[in-house]
Amino acid sequence: CYSDVNVFGKMTGGDISDNKKTYLYLKALELASEDDRNHLLNLFKMPKGRNEEKIQAVLNIYDKYNVKNIVEKLMTEYYEKSLQDLNSIEASEENKEILRDYAAYLYTRNKWELGLRGNLFIPLNFTVSEKLFIFLIIR
Repeated sequence: CYSDVNVFGKMTGGDISDNKKTYLYLKALELASEDDRNHLLNLFKMPKGRNEEKIQAVLNIYDKYNVKNIVEKLMTEYYEKSLQDLNSIEASEENKEILRDYAAYLYTRNKWELGLRGNLFIPLNFTVSEKLFIFLIIR
């Protein structure tokens, strides 16, 4: 929801427009006062579709409770833990590097394609299952 269309390929507020119950949304519900929680719940009952006032109202609640920073910190913790765990498993360094690349892609999530083994690219519109299937095939 805080994306930059030039980097991520999505407009800011897209998940809000679609009423998606993201981790940002759930964390805001957890932290918000009763009034802000009710306001957020009502905003997400609005019809789907681009509504700049709705997007701004939701972002204001997220900002009020520092939700973006909390979620970014948690993402970093999970990313670093995943790399530590990856280093501890028995697998070839080549296969570990593929997973490191994929983890870095998921962590940074930009609109560019993920490159594996120098010349194999997996389009962003593939599902996670499809990407993992491709990984299993090439390993």
